[in-house]
Amino acid sequence: MNRKSRFTALTTALVLVSFILSTAVSMISLHILSRNNMRDLDTLLASRVHAYVGKELSEPTTVARTMRHSSFIIDALEEESAGNTDIAEQSFMAYLQGIQSGLSYTTAFIVSEATRNYYTSDGLSRTIHPEDDPADDWYTQFIESDANYDLDVDTDPEYGNELVFFVNEKVFGRDDSLLGVCGVGIQMTNLQELITSLEEEYSVKISLVDSNSVIQIDTDAAQIGQIYSADLTESSEKRDEYVYHSSSGHSFTITKYIENLNWYLIVKDVRGDKALPYLNILLINILLFGLVFIIMIISMRHLRKQTEALSNASFKDQLTQLYNRRAYEEDKFEWTGEGLSRDFVHIAADVNGLKTANDTLGHEAGDELIKGAAECLSRCCAGYGRVYRTGGDEFAVILTVKEHKLQEILSDIEQTVSAYKGRLNKSLSVSVGSASVREFPGEDIEGIIRISDERMYAAKAEHYTKSGIDRRHR
Repeated sequence: MNRKSRFTALTTALVLVSFILSTAVSMISLHILSRNNMRDLDTLLASRVHAYVGKELSEPTTVARTMRHSSFIIDALEEESAGNTDIAEQSFMAYLQGIQSGLSYTTAFIVSEATRNYYTSDGLSRTIHPEDDPADDWYTQFIESDANYDLDVDTDPEYGNELVFFVNEKVFGRDDSLLGVCGVGIQMTNLQELITSLEEEYSVKISLVDSNSVIQIDTDAAQIGQIYSADLTESSEKRDEYVYHSSSGHSFTITKYIENLNWYLIVKDVRGDKALPYLNILLINILLFGLVFIIMIISMRHLRKQTEALSNASFKDQLTQLYNRRAYEEDKFEWTGEGLSRDFVHIAADVNGLKTANDTLGHEAGDELIKGAAECLSRCCAGYGRVYRTGGDEFAVILTVKEHKLQEILSDIEQTVSAYKGRLNKSLSVSVGSASVREFPGEDIEGIIRISDERMYAAKAEHYTKSGIDRRHR
């Protein structure tokens, strides 16, 4: 071998050895960094699951709370207590039909404390006897407790004794006397389908456990009613935190207290060992080193331009040109890291009547409503923050404004929406809810979002109740 060949061979060997060593050092550093960052990444995953589940369950709790304070129910229960059962029954039927059908719940009910009559949307269902029938014992346990609301998973004889998730609320008269109990119920299959989709998307196992460590919601029906074996003491003491436990192979369990339910969200990793196959990656890198080096120089400029274009497009909603869900999550994450200012405001908005427009006028009319809502929100909020389309007919707005300016913006939104006239739709209706740090200084960003969502759902429930429109066909 001549000197030139030996030099070429030595240079090649040195480059190869340097590449192997640098790759090995990088892989080891990546392994160390990944272990340090795994907790933050897994906690972020749990927070997204918490947001999905909390949003799904916040609506029925808000609706039940709205029912509890309804003067219509209070008056009807007092009428029934006075002996006018027939009049009260007709009133209950009309009200419960609007709630059940308008919001697509499995059941909506009212129980009179005076007569123990159990009313549904079909009228008087039965008279409960807690002292004689164990199936009615829930009523006695609830009214004798100190809580004004209760969440319970139980069988419902009205639906073939299938498991139903109930939200129960006590109803008090104007003299603070107990008039009865009202609430709504959702079939467990509906909640299980939601949780199954989240489990498949994130490769986790999700359970909801009550304050007595009883598993209330699980995709495995056999687990419902069983005792959750792990200790929840730390989660009970750190209710504002995600309590993280890791095990060998980097698997994890995260527990988060859900305040408005008084339950615990349990997220377990089922992906197994997440350790990267470092040796295989090292070998592949060696084999592909030469090819990658050549292609990298040629394609770097093209890839950079293409990546920038795709990155910008990925944050925009194609139909409305608003910021999309991805941009919303990114901005939420930045606000969480930076902290909330006193002028931070979150607005939740939802288009009413989209399904009706799609079904009767076609999807072009539905798209017109979505774009109309986007235009109204953008016009009223321009210069004060960002407007996002977070779902099919759902929007969110993040603003930094004083209270008086917020009220002006909300008024502008209401007036602009009311004045809207489209080519295919004669009118536009949007339910809106807002919350600010100035109004709720103790809440974090998730709490502010939850409150604005609850207010929006309350506005939507009031809209459909007043209009008498079946929400399933909206």
